[in-house]
Amino acid sequence: MTLIRPIDVGESPTFASTASEPDHVADQSAYIERLIGSGSMRHEWCYLAEQAGRPVGRFAFWTLPKIGTPLAIVLLDVAPGADDRSALAGGLLGRAIADALATNTPELGHVIDEPAQSPQWQTAPQERATWLEAAGFRVVRATSRWSFDGPSPDQGEPLGGAPRLTFRPFETVGEAAFLDALERVSADTVDERVRADRERLGPAGEAHATLDDLRSMESMPGWWELAFDADGALIGLIMPARAPSMTTIGYIGVVPEQRGRHYVDDLLARGTANLRRDVPEMEIRADTDLSNTPMAAAFARAGYRNFGTRREFELPDGAGRWR
Repeated sequence: MTLIRPIDVGESPTFASTASEPDHVADQSAYIERLIGSGSMRHEWCYLAEQAGRPVGRFAFWTLPKIGTPLAIVLLDVAPGADDRSALAGGLLGRAIADALATNTPELGHVIDEPAQSPQWQTAPQERATWLEAAGFRVVRATSRWSFDGPSPDQGEPLGGAPRLTFRPFETVGEAAFLDALERVSADTVDERVRADRERLGPAGEAHATLDDLRSMESMPGWWELAFDADGALIGLIMPARAPSMTTIGYIGVVPEQRGRHYVDDLLARGTANLRRDVPEMEIRADTDLSNTPMAAAFARAGYRNFGTRREFELPDGAGRWR
């Protein structure tokens, strides 16, 4: 018989070591403490699975501090010696779905990163994918992952004595201008998630949803900017953000009629420089769809390092449980 239960406050060390390689326990303990301290995790959101009184599996909920309800399952692990690993994983995911539903969370997802890396150290990615699919989760996005921990980038030499682009912050242009830019930038995108959301919500609805998502993260005044050329035509936008353990190029895009001129390099340099200036101690991360080879090339040109891939799983909206 398997018992799945939330941990008590004093059981954090047991939770961190369950189904984890000994060399990774300290790393995962620090990760758990960091998330609890930032409000992205709670002790009561950490669950243990026990067989005959022995911990053999675990999972935890993760959220953005501004949201307050679970958004994702993290640290989903089953011990190698557990009885019927697939059934145990199914029990963990079933409990996660039921308890997340009780919070009226807007969504529930889980990511699989390859190769295994700090701080979650996920192993057996194909087995994990099978667990998720059996529980009803589906892949909604597959991305390459990029990181930047270098100095502030060169933002380019002015052309003809004037900058190539002029940047105007959200605080100056206002929400309506940003929504219009988001709607224009998302047209003809190769990003599968954005394309699906435009089809489901309509262009204006997708723009509002993207803005709401980015507002759920931390940002500083001046980070979100629209870019214009010398004639005042809109080129695109850059919207960096900060999560509890990293900063990120939250959203970047060029309007369709201006693509193919490497304007994305200017936008990426601008966003990276702002994050380096204001949060120099934190690594910058970014994801882009595997199909978005132009964006991947821009990250490489800017000195970002491709450190892995990610599959993003969610319970489908068609189930009537989310959104």
